[in-house]
Parts: sequence; structure tokens; C-alpha cells
Amino acid sequence: NYNIILMGTSNLPKFKSIQTENYHHIRLRYLSPTFVDYTKPLVRRFVGKYRETFSGEPSQFSHQGYDVSYYFLSALYQYGKDFRACLPSYPMELTQMDFRFSRVTPMGGYMNHSLFITAYERNFDIVNMGTLGSEAK
Repeated sequence: NYNIILMGTSNLPKFKSIQTENYHHIRLRYLSPTFVDYTKPLVRRFVGKYRETFSGEPSQFSHQGYDVSYYFLSALYQYGKDFRACLPSYPMELTQMDFRFSRVTPMGGYMNHSLFITAYERNFDIVNMGTLGSEAK
């Protein structure tokens, strides 16, 4: 038995030729702009409402649509038409995303620097080990 941790890309789990249990045995780690933590109350509420409304499971795009809409519409509601100025300091709990914006051009271009560290554990859990990019300026 070797103590191996594989660092890879978020595309690795999409490979159909590799059994998922292998990712757990080698403790795969990768960075991803999304991570759904089904233990979070917000996620459980969202999934419950989605199932009730659509009689099915929410897709990645369902979560993304909710997160993007909720984030930007909340910022617009709270800060008005100048909401863009608040983006670098406007954290919010979302279902699968985390926004940490910084301005990249003087005319208003912004970039999200937040990435989740996703880990496959030997006990067959898939966990978020934290977020990179929260220190973006």
C-alpha cells in the first residue's frame, strides 16, 4: 500500500474507462469552479423545491442558473445600478458556486478567481477541501 494522492483536472471523473472507485483509492484531487455540498441547508432546500416543482433532479445548469441569477439580482437589488462596484466584496452562499471577483480592466472587466478543491476520499466520500481565490484583490 502506497500513500498516493493524484492531482488532476476536473475532466478526470468524466472518463468512462476508469472506475470511480479507483479515484477514491488514489485520493484524486482537482480544482473546479463548482462543487455541490448536499449537506448544506441551502442546497437541500433548493433540491427539494426543484424536485417539487419539476419532478426530477436538478442538473449542473439548474444550480448554475440559480446561483448566477440569485447572486447578480441580489447585488442589483441591494446596490442598484452601480452594483458592479460591490462585486469584489460581495460574498454570498450559493448552491454550487463561489464568486470572488476582482477588476481586471479599468473599464470594468471582472474575473472570478474562486475554485473549489475537490477530493475523493478512501471512505468513498467526495468532499470540498476548501476554496482557492478568496484572497483575490
